[in-house]
Amino acid sequence: MNEAFKEQPAPFEKRREDRGFFVEEWKQREVLRESRAAIDAPRTKAWGMTELEFERWKIEFSVGKSMRYHSYRRQFWERFDQRTRILVLIGGTAVFAAIIGNKSPFWSETAAVGVAVLAAFDIVLDFGGKTRRHHDLFRNFCSLAKEIAANPRPTDVEIGQWRAQCLELGMDQPGQIGWLDKRCSAEEAVAREVEPKSNWLLPGWKLALSQWAVWST
Repeated sequence: MNEAFKEQPAPFEKRREDRGFFVEEWKQREVLRESRAAIDAPRTKAWGMTELEFERWKIEFSVGKSMRYHSYRRQFWERFDQRTRILVLIGGTAVFAAIIGNKSPFWSETAAVGVAVLAAFDIVLDFGGKTRRHHDLFRNFCSLAKEIAANPRPTDVEIGQWRAQCLELGMDQPGQIGWLDKRCSAEEAVAREVEPKSNWLLPGWKLALSQWAVWST
């Protein structure tokens, strides 16, 4: 028993060995993380860039993707807003004509219910408000993209300012739709002549539902 106890390292040596093990494990994880990041990075575009230029490229890519995203969402809600207004106008006119013309109460009541349902949907979902929100975000990202495009050789301070602006704009964004976000990422990559990541490439049915898939993806 005493000999087995003597073979065990002293508490200080034991702590140093444990610390060394965790340090080595942490280094391995960092190497793995950096290798994965290198794989994900657009190496074909990164060649010949300085570190600051590559940071600028990544921010510009993210801003361009956000512009596409909010342009899609603005058009989506704008269509709902316009069509709801048209249907409410037509339904209201039908109700008014049925009442004035003393027509069948069934049709006037049906039109009135339809108008009430559409108006309720518009109030609850706020189609116009969502359209304006995405329109404002689109314009804000366009302004940031313009500022980045005007500065091809940024400094550390300017890179930090652009990141801060992206974070500030991100605070105003509603929850993102995963499929639409991937769709916009792939489109932005193609526009910049970069091969999209494999998980950005969606099948046709996911592209068709990318505006409707509000669940987490």
